[in-house]
Order: sequence, then C-alpha cells, then structure tokens
Amino acid sequence: KITKEQLKQIIIEEMHEVMYEAEDSPKMFSFLMRDAHEVLKDISGVMPKSRDFFKIPELAPYTDYLSSISTRRKTYGQTITPIMSPRDLIYQPDLHKEISEALMNLKSKLNSPAFAKAEQLMADMKELSKQKFQQHRELFFSDDRDDMPDAKVQLQGLSEHARQLEAEAEKIEKLINQRNQFNPIIDLNLKEMESAKSFANS
Repeated sequence: KITKEQLKQIIIEEMHEVMYEAEDSPKMFSFLMRDAHEVLKDISGVMPKSRDFFKIPELAPYTDYLSSISTRRKTYGQTITPIMSPRDLIYQPDLHKEISEALMNLKSKLNSPAFAKAEQLMADMKELSKQKFQQHRELFFSDDRDDMPDAKVQLQGLSEHARQLEAEAEKIEKLINQRNQFNPIIDLNLKEMESAKSFANS
C-alpha cells in the first residue's frame, strides 16, 4: 500500500534511472528514501529529546550521583564529578541498584539494532548520492548532451536525487553522532557504579 505521492516518486525514479541503471547501486532511490524515513522514526523515538546528559528523563532523578563530560571549549572532554560521591551509595544499595539499572537500560536502548540498520543505510545513501553526482557531472560535460532531448530532465533528476539522499543521510548521521556522545558518558558512570559496588563489598 503506497500513497499517491510515493507512487509519483517511484515513477520519477524509474524515469531517471532508465539511463543510469547500475548493478552496483546499493538500492533504488525511492526505496532508500522510504527506508530512511522509517529508520529516522525508529531512532528518533529511541534518542533522548535533550542533548544534555543530565536532562535525560531516565537519569534526571539521579544526577547528583552521576558524572558528565564537559562540552565547553576550554574544558572540552574533561570529566565533571558529581555533587554526591557514588561511594556514598554503599549505604543506599537500593538506590545504587536503581541508578545502575537506569544506566544499563539507557545503554541498551541507544545500542538497539535500529542504529546498526541506520549506519548501513546512511552508508548506502551516501554511496548512491556520490554516484548520482558523478553521473550528473558526466552527463553535464558529455559531448552528446545537446543531442539528448531529455538531458535537462535527467540532469535535474540526478541532482535532485543526490541532494535528497545527502540531506537524509545527514539527518541520520546527526542522531548517530549524538548517540555516540552519550555512550562514553554512560560507560563512565557504569564504571563508577561498579567501583562503588566493589568498595562496598570490600
């Protein structure tokens, strides 16, 4: 089941692909764009709405015990210690367990199979965009271009497809990069939680 707009896009795709069908193309434009919309929906639903680690809803109740990493220029990458030492949690085992589970659950969400699919799709889209830009250049500088009645249509189609693929790939990449910024901070806090647990055991 497809909408009229999707059908129209597939027809346009077929018209522009006739002259440039390549066996090594990862996927057709229309299908890549459809998959991109689905993947963006999936990973957007998983990603925290805030880019601030301390404002992630799952972690907000525990920020006093969590470390972060500075994103400011002068102190970029430096560890920001929590207000309360995680070692204080040795006297609060239930709270320690809550925080550890919240961190592990968030890490699991941010490393769901949807992100692996998104990374592969992003690579396919960038590759196809690169191919279409190359085809556009070849056709634009072709000696036979003036003899082709639909050369302008093909040039416009190739350019438009390449830019759309590039734009969607950038949206996916932005979310993946955001996920990649969160993972080391989560790992840092899990390590501190484990250290507090080991200290409690000793």
